[in-house]
Amino acid sequence: NAIAHKRIPMINLTVGLFLEQLIPMDGEEPPSTLDKLEGTECLSNLLFPENGSATVELLDVTTLKGLWNGIKRTHDESSMQISIAGSEGTNNKILADNCRTLVSRLALALEMLPDKSLWDAFISEPLLKQKKQIDMSPSRSRLNIAYMACLTASGGPRTLRFCLGVGLESLLDFLSENLEDTEDAAAATHGIGAFFSSCTVAINRGRKEGVVFHPHPLEQYATKASKVLLDAVEHKELSSAIKVGATRALEFLVLAVSEEHLEEELLSRLCSFIETLSESITQQSPGDESDWIDACSSTLGSMLGNAVDQETSDASKTVLASPAIQELVKEVITPKLLEAAESISLGSGASKKAIAMACTLSETYSSKTITALLEALQKSLEGGIIDDSCIQCSDALSYVLRNGGDYPSRAYHDSPASSTVLNSLGGGRIRYSVNAEKMANLSLPTEESKGDADAARSKVQLVLSNLLPAYENNVPVMTLVQLNRTVADVLPPMSEADKSTLSITLPILGSALSSIDEFPTIDDVDMDTDQSSLQEVCIGMLPGLTEFVMTEDNDIETRSSAAYCMHAMLSLGNLSMQECPVKPVVDDLVKRFTSAKFDHDASTDWLNFLSLMVSYGMIFCHS
Repeated sequence: NAIAHKRIPMINLTVGLFLEQLIPMDGEEPPSTLDKLEGTECLSNLLFPENGSATVELLDVTTLKGLWNGIKRTHDESSMQISIAGSEGTNNKILADNCRTLVSRLALALEMLPDKSLWDAFISEPLLKQKKQIDMSPSRSRLNIAYMACLTASGGPRTLRFCLGVGLESLLDFLSENLEDTEDAAAATHGIGAFFSSCTVAINRGRKEGVVFHPHPLEQYATKASKVLLDAVEHKELSSAIKVGATRALEFLVLAVSEEHLEEELLSRLCSFIETLSESITQQSPGDESDWIDACSSTLGSMLGNAVDQETSDASKTVLASPAIQELVKEVITPKLLEAAESISLGSGASKKAIAMACTLSETYSSKTITALLEALQKSLEGGIIDDSCIQCSDALSYVLRNGGDYPSRAYHDSPASSTVLNSLGGGRIRYSVNAEKMANLSLPTEESKGDADAARSKVQLVLSNLLPAYENNVPVMTLVQLNRTVADVLPPMSEADKSTLSITLPILGSALSSIDEFPTIDDVDMDTDQSSLQEVCIGMLPGLTEFVMTEDNDIETRSSAAYCMHAMLSLGNLSMQECPVKPVVDDLVKRFTSAKFDHDASTDWLNFLSLMVSYGMIFCHS
């Protein structure tokens, strides 16, 4: 309709008005970041209305060139102000993201038009000008590289290939000819990584939409990129800044290209590179630079996680699926990392980081790793003595559970070894260490042996605390039910073994109950129990838990855990019940408090506990 009525210039004039909100005329007051945000949103709504078709085809060449300049300038200015503290920095980040999104949408829309001159005016001509700047100094063209990499990821197939030809090829040529310890070389390595990463994003998105890129966009660059990046990593005289950039770029390269794109010699060098990453981590020395070790950990973790998944994935295979790399990962890299993670060596922390990174990416890797750590912990507990290796193993397990995403906790609960480890810790099975002379001397326990026993209990709690992250989210309903029944079966405790069981189970039960918002429904429980019976088990345990908490002979840590469990249970209580479940507990506490001989510490503990219970009872009554 607009074309029929000769109203084509109107949208161009409107775009000009919004561009003035981004780039004001000379002499006008500079717009604020919020004004620029509004301007980009107005442009987006104008060109891509929610309830209509895009109006990009109505734009003329002059308007498109003005759009490019206005969006690019706004992007560069906002990108340089992201580091500002507070809301100003946050708004500038949003503005830079908006600019990249808008220019990508425009590139994709123009690519779809039959008139290719519009795409040329908006993409081809300005990018060729940016290429000249990249050729001269990559370090001074960082914003241009980032902008071009964004277009590579989201601009469409034609835009993708053009950006690679203009940006990636320029950086590869520069690095090949200038592999020296300079800021430009470091910027080139990071830029190459950005293009490989962006290309992977575009290919994965296209695959989901049914688009197949043939030939592979990176096919013509794979060999050259591998050679120059491996040269940079292997160069002994270059600084860590360049090696870090080259390492990151190689990470994205192996996630993007297939084995068929690389020669056998390059594949062998890649295997050596992966071994170098592993050795840098596991054989770390005090003089190693932290940024290099961090790069090795995150890169190796990414490669491990993706390599394991490629073995069983039906998706397109990358170089990580090659038999040589698969064997290296299974037989060499993973065992070395696990050994270092369970040690007290300098490389322990970096090894844990690499393993956790791999676990965030791969459920299969998580399952294998958690199972291996649990079995190692189980084996170290078989003798009934917790030594340093046992504690280090539990530390490694805890780190992966806390930093490896959701997969590790699921793998933990799926492994039979998790229950075995808890059984080994509970029931008084852990003993203190004695030498042969003491064992031959059947004498009564001395103060020294009692101290050893206290130390043993302390180590049990240390290992237990390392297992708690597994019960802070994604706890299976079956596990929750079994924990409740374990506690209910030994309340009140009739022996030291019962108390030991409670010292292990109560902290875990408290964490598990606090991780859910309500008792599981009947459909969630696949066993001879239901919602009401599980809730009744919890409420039925309240008097026994109260008795345990108020018994001063019990150790304070386990009493605190019991109180924590009570609070979690009551918070999950069904408020539609006819009688407040707290009332009998409060009555029992009041009797104890009023009849007890005055003991300041004990009375304070009781009063604090009473206030907690009363607060819940008041909530129930008001509800």
